[in-house]
Amino acid sequence: VGLTAAVAGALLQDRTISRKLFGNLPEITTGWIILTVLAVVLIGAIIGLVNGFFVAKFSLQPFIVTLATQSICLGAALLILKVDGGIVPSIYITHLMHRFGMVPVSAILLAALLLIWCCFKRTTLCQSIYAIGSSEKAANLNGISVMRTRIIAYAISGGFAPGRVNTGAPACLPTTCS
Repeated sequence: VGLTAAVAGALLQDRTISRKLFGNLPEITTGWIILTVLAVVLIGAIIGLVNGFFVAKFSLQPFIVTLATQSICLGAALLILKVDGGIVPSIYITHLMHRFGMVPVSAILLAALLLIWCCFKRTTLCQSIYAIGSSEKAANLNGISVMRTRIIAYAISGGFAPGRVNTGAPACLPTTCS
């Protein structure tokens, strides 16, 4: 539950930052898209890191912490833009639908994510996350740093939050998506 609410707060901030960065550009290039994506992933990871710190360090309920963070992100978004949220720029869709020969960019990104997951699931961090999910007490008795692992899990979740923007509507138009 906590990670899901953390994603909502990160999305609010990420869409706002993305919209603000693109709103002032005379021309949107691939370089700016990559830079913006990296910036919003970093912001999402920082938001997740903050959530994870408060949940792990102070043993607060994840839902309460992430709900509070979501409210803070909404307030920060309203300071940056006068209306909340935003739309995904159509240039994102154009770039994701680009093809290299017969292979679409989205398929390349999916393959890269699957490769990252295959590598990640063999790491001790992934095993630690699974162990904590099964039993925090048992994980702690086995020498796993529960606090460190929880903070990292929240940071990873926040970093992947921008990928959830308009999930399920990859070809939506700016006039139809919010």
